[in-house]
Amino acid sequence: MSRTRKFRTKNGFCHVMPDRIVFTHSGFYGRMGDIAGNGRMVRLLVLFGAFTLTAFFFAYLNFLKDQWFWAILFSVIGGYLFYGILNNLNNTIHPIILREAIREVKYVKSNSVFGYPFFEVRFKNAKGKIKRRLITLPRANGKNANDIREAVQLMAKEGLID
Repeated sequence: MSRTRKFRTKNGFCHVMPDRIVFTHSGFYGRMGDIAGNGRMVRLLVLFGAFTLTAFFFAYLNFLKDQWFWAILFSVIGGYLFYGILNNLNNTIHPIILREAIREVKYVKSNSVFGYPFFEVRFKNAKGKIKRRLITLPRANGKNANDIREAVQLMAKEGLID
């Protein structure tokens, strides 16, 4: 039996194995139906694209009616959504990451009480493109502080972070 270690994430568990990293919902690795995510961000990006186009359309309509406040407001909203799309083009929710494909793992602490700490994993996918997978940890409050510490120690012990 292969050696596997796991830690709790915001939406399930992350299993760190000698040859790969696997994300599951229940914490038991073995059933393929339990693996978290399907590797596609396309649906989310299309939805954000539709919202972006709608915002720019309303900005244009308000510009034609000389309603400058609403035109500027919808332009800013559309620009913000477009920036979000560009920022997330290289993100993935792929459920399995091979260890040999991993280029870099960074730990990012939570900036506030409301934020989540996370690991940012950069890896090369099957098509040779560098992708980014965020491993979001539980919120950094008192009861989850031990889980976060264990996750950071496990990733350091596995040699993925410094």
